[in-house]
Amino acid sequence: MKKLFLSGAFIALLGTFSANAWMYNTPCGIAVQTVPPEFFDDPVERAKFYAELDAAYCGGGKGEVTPPSKEEQPKDPIPAVP
Repeated sequence: MKKLFLSGAFIALLGTFSANAWMYNTPCGIAVQTVPPEFFDDPVERAKFYAELDAAYCGGGKGEVTPPSKEEQPKDPIPAVP
């Protein structure tokens, strides 16, 4: 049983190395896990995608983070998975 558990854990660990994830640092200093630049075939599409990340995480890319207002937040939050 112990060998089965360890082999399953090893396979799961190998699966994490194959994920195509990359850390993008926004201009306001927030690190975002996303796809690498090599994912995009078109440089215009890549620039547009990272500009949208900057706008989403930095409040328009101007360096300040704008949290959502109370009106924009859901009244009934999604319950946590047990």
